[in-house]
Amino acid sequence: MLCGGLTALRAHWDMETQANVPSLLLYSSAFLAGLFQTATHVPLLFDAGEPLTPWGAVLLHGTLAPIITVLALWLTATSLTAVFPGSTDPGVSRRQRQR
Repeated sequence: MLCGGLTALRAHWDMETQANVPSLLLYSSAFLAGLFQTATHVPLLFDAGEPLTPWGAVLLHGTLAPIITVLALWLTATSLTAVFPGSTDPGVSRRQRQR
C-alpha cells in the first residue's frame, strides 16, 4: 500500500498539467483499496493487546491504510476537478458549463 500510495503521489506531481481519465481511475481504485483495507482491519483494533495480536502488529497493520485512503481520496478529488472543471461548483448549471 505504501509503494502504491507513493507511486500515485509521484504520478500526480508529474501529471498536474495533464489531468486525464486514467489517472482518475488509478486514484479512485487506490481509494477503494485503501477503504477496503481500512474497513477489514477495524476488528483487529478490538483484539489488540491479546497474546496473538500484540499492539505493535496492530499499529503496523492499522495505521497505513487510513493514511493511503485519505491520500487517494485527495488525489481523486483534485484529479476529478482537473478532468471535469466546474463540475464541483453547485452554482453552475449544466447549460452554463457547456457554453
